[in-house]
Amino acid sequence: MAIKYKFLKQSKKGTEVIELKDKLIQKTGHSVFFTLDQMEDNEKELQKTKVMIEETIAPVLVWLEENKVDEDDKTQNTIMMYREAEMLRDGFEQRDEIDMSEADMKETKSSIDYNNAIMENIKHFHPFVLDLTGEHMDKVAKYRKTKIQIKQYEDKLEEINSTLKTSEVEKAEIYKQLQII
Repeated sequence: MAIKYKFLKQSKKGTEVIELKDKLIQKTGHSVFFTLDQMEDNEKELQKTKVMIEETIAPVLVWLEENKVDEDDKTQNTIMMYREAEMLRDGFEQRDEIDMSEADMKETKSSIDYNNAIMENIKHFHPFVLDLTGEHMDKVAKYRKTKIQIKQYEDKLEEINSTLKTSEVEKAEIYKQLQII
């Protein structure tokens, strides 16, 4: 079924004239009501978001390039998991047991045991982590997390660009069907 657009009849208040961009449009095939003005406002917001994301990731991409690590993505993930488990375990071990309830102490011991198990598993299957310094593991973990965030931003930019392109095509079809311009 082809999508059709039409202006809805709206009553005017007194001598008030409804501007073209403020006229309600009905999209058939499924009913969606909107104005061209609302459509343009949405496009402006998407453009603002796009610029904000681009400005945010530009310096981060430079940082990634300057701090490139030799390890591949899988190895980076392994190092990141090991380092996070080690840091969590150390954090739990440093908790002051004097002010802890019995439940808190059980939870803390469980967390320590859980993170130790993660570390032992990684050491068993990836013994190279034992040769890495904490500083190098921190760098790899930060690099990997940053790469993941950049990928999420790039996916969002792709989504925004696709939405803007779809909106442009849809607006052209609206103009054509409603004989505007």
